[in-house]
Amino acid sequence: MEISDLLIFAQLPDSLQNKLTQLASQHHYEAGEVLFYQGDPVTHLCILASGRCELLQATKSVERREFVDSGILDAVAALGGLPHKARARALTPVTVWQWPVELLMSIDEFTPTVCRYLASQLSDYQARRAMVEAPVHFRQAARVLNPGPYLFDTATMFFAFCDADLEAVRACLPPGLSVLQRPGRNQAAVLLALADFPRAYPEDNPDESFNYNETTVFVPVRHGTAFGFFVPHIYASAWEPILLGREIYGFPKRFGVTSFDSQRSTLRVDHEDVVDLRWPSSQGTDETRLVGALMAWLGLSSSLGGLAFRAGEVLRQVAGLPGYRRVDVYNRRQLLATDATYETPSFSIDCLTRATFGVLRWYQLTRLDDPVMVVAGDDLAGMNLRLREAYRTTLDMRLSQGKVVQDYL
Repeated sequence: MEISDLLIFAQLPDSLQNKLTQLASQHHYEAGEVLFYQGDPVTHLCILASGRCELLQATKSVERREFVDSGILDAVAALGGLPHKARARALTPVTVWQWPVELLMSIDEFTPTVCRYLASQLSDYQARRAMVEAPVHFRQAARVLNPGPYLFDTATMFFAFCDADLEAVRACLPPGLSVLQRPGRNQAAVLLALADFPRAYPEDNPDESFNYNETTVFVPVRHGTAFGFFVPHIYASAWEPILLGREIYGFPKRFGVTSFDSQRSTLRVDHEDVVDLRWPSSQGTDETRLVGALMAWLGLSSSLGGLAFRAGEVLRQVAGLPGYRRVDVYNRRQLLATDATYETPSFSIDCLTRATFGVLRWYQLTRLDDPVMVVAGDDLAGMNLRLREAYRTTLDMRLSQGKVVQDYL
């Protein structure tokens, strides 16, 4: 790791970066050692160069944990002149670079960088808070959620085509679904979709719009003679899509934050990195290449591919744009019974639902060059995902209403 890898140092002149590297002191801590405590005055800027730390922020009502593998520890406190807002403890043997804060603040070129960094942190915090605190739209008379369909305008989406352990994928499927097995292969296909939805809304009421980001795990499946995708894991960044997904469709949504940069996209769940997708460059492509990659990933011929990702009845009447494509998505919708307990859960609703995602318009498609993906966390790591290739697209989408196709009660 170099200090130029960090945004706060990257904008400094090379000569100053070299000088700061020479001035840094290195400290090593064993697993379990505390680097600093919550409430301690900040004397040094600490950068985690190797290893893993836990930041624990405790209040009267809650404890908040964040796991850090690199970067500035407790950056806002260190750069903002505040006491440490969390305790830092080494989870593994770690190496930390340190500079006296007083020394850094005496450097004329460093102060504007700090101001820009703190301003960006504040902007991110305000945007995140606005997303989390956004009101949920209910039908006022009955206080119920809109059952859809839903439209998604100019969504940005990354498709990561992966191989996965077959048995681990089979274990997550409900009755009635089977893995779409690729001929001659003992691995399963899994698609990770990392998406930013700047505007989502019910088709019958555009005024009820909301925005969020999301990471979804799609497993290609069969249901009888039909093809589609099952969703075992999905992470949304705001409460409205979580409520809609769980109550209306049966998507097993939980809270997570998906972030996007020019050459990186990440998913964080419970303040821990779960997916980290990186690429050095990208190049333009078209729908034919994307669908071809999808078919090769599934191991399907073009005729079977037409069933898995078929052309819709309605075609977009816009010159030069591809047809309206759609794909079915399956979810297991469950609602706990009133007499259910944590130890012995029972359900008043337990069924398999099907909804249809439609691509109304492709704006652009790019293929990521030499992408690398790291996956962690209990939910996804067990699948042993291995990235094949990845694409980025901007598109308009439609999600139909959900329908029950199998009742488990």
